[in-house]
Amino acid sequence: MKKLIKKFGLLVLLAAIALVIFPLQGVFACSPGGPNPWFATQLSFDQASLPNNIEMVQADPVYEQYALINKSSEPFYLIRENLTDWKTFLNSELPKNYEPRYKITASQVYFWGQLSSQDTEGWKLNSGGINNSAATRVRIDDSVYTLEGESKQIFQDNRPTVVEIPEFQNFKILAFYKGAPVEIRGALHYSLNDKYDPQAFAKGVEACNKLNQSLNSTLWRILSFAPLIIILLILSGVGFLTYKIIKRFRK
Repeated sequence: MKKLIKKFGLLVLLAAIALVIFPLQGVFACSPGGPNPWFATQLSFDQASLPNNIEMVQADPVYEQYALINKSSEPFYLIRENLTDWKTFLNSELPKNYEPRYKITASQVYFWGQLSSQDTEGWKLNSGGINNSAATRVRIDDSVYTLEGESKQIFQDNRPTVVEIPEFQNFKILAFYKGAPVEIRGALHYSLNDKYDPQAFAKGVEACNKLNQSLNSTLWRILSFAPLIIILLILSGVGFLTYKIIKRFRK
């Protein structure tokens, strides 16, 4: 009986190895990164459009150019217009013609959404960023503001030597504060991206091609069949052990 238990333990070990190898095969799938943006961007704001106690702060010039904070006891809501009649946001604390996005208080930021597919939609604690900065402020990026017209940013390899820098673009941030809608205004300014790599995408494609070639090698193909072979051995072993156990108990 001890020998049977040892054999069964070996099969369990092989099963664990197969479970590790199977996911690893998908990990090595390669997708090249996109090309660099031609232009660097910088935001500016119309300070007169900011309500009292609502401020723009600059925490990190690279990761977080600007973020919105609330220094009042009244919650400040970042919103979108709700242009549908059927979509409602229960307990959002907003009129039905507004879609909630963020709720900013003096001590905490909340986002509107669900933590899982089974969760009820509502205000959830926001988190993330350097030192969990997203818990107390909202980073201002193109997911928060709305540009006037299409973005003039270009993502493409081989930027020409001479490039016409686009004019600035105005944007707005829709909000709701103290029972009334608010529109924060600003502008997006363009300049040449000094860190631009003209072959960023091409380099990524080349690296992926090399990886794919190595994965298509004979050795890797043999290894890719290893989990299937292990599983077949496990099934055969389990069947054999089951037969031996049944046969022993019948004696």
